[in-house]
Amino acid sequence: MSAFVVSDKTINRIISFFLDNSCDRKNEYWYDLEPLRELKYLPNIPTEWDEKNGEKLAKAMFALNCKAVKDRYGDNDTVDYKLQYGNLANNVDVFQIIKHLNCFLYQCSEGKIINTKLYKAIEKVVGNIALTVITSNCKYEAAEWD
Repeated sequence: MSAFVVSDKTINRIISFFLDNSCDRKNEYWYDLEPLRELKYLPNIPTEWDEKNGEKLAKAMFALNCKAVKDRYGDNDTVDYKLQYGNLANNVDVFQIIKHLNCFLYQCSEGKIINTKLYKAIEKVVGNIALTVITSNCKYEAAEWD
């Protein structure tokens, strides 16, 4: 397996999605993000969200990714990487977010990273979001229950 540090664009889009979906409890994905609220990366009260939450989570994700690459290739491979946080997008497509999150998790699956609280929380978030997408699909609604 090879590993790389995901792009700033990927992390920023993920953070944008989290921001968009942490502003209102009525949002479709509010409850899917609970594992990140438990770790205090997202606020429990929607009005408490500010850019510092997003930047803190972005930096933590970036550090996790760099650590995974470092574990795979050694110290020298992550020396020049610096996260450019910002340029947050609006209304990022949920399928794109699922793909970004899966890519991020794959690139962080080296060494002991998979045992960290943040990795496990993001893994749960991906599953939660994917399940919400599936269960809101008309084909799921039309499928037999028993």
